[in-house]
Amino acid sequence: SPNAVAQRLPRLVSQYFNFGGAAVQRNVPGEVVAVQSGMPVPLVPWYEVLVTNYCEVVLSRAGAKSLRVKCTRADGGHTHGIALMDLHLEMKFDR
Repeated sequence: SPNAVAQRLPRLVSQYFNFGGAAVQRNVPGEVVAVQSGMPVPLVPWYEVLVTNYCEVVLSRAGAKSLRVKCTRADGGHTHGIALMDLHLEMKFDR
């Protein structure tokens, strides 16, 4: 189901990075909100495009209809002199 796929996406994507964390904040039928925390600011524009398009393709193939994917940014602090952001990924869809 689209919900089952969407709830696994943060953990899947975090396997490619050796920084930050990933968690699902909300998982109800037709909506999943995930957070990718600790993303270095220079990577944010690239990651937003990548994850938004990836989610659209994967969730569509899982049967999601009327799919809406939205990525918002929040300050994630600093580590080792690098500014970080937390990205909130909101995925809404009909089944």
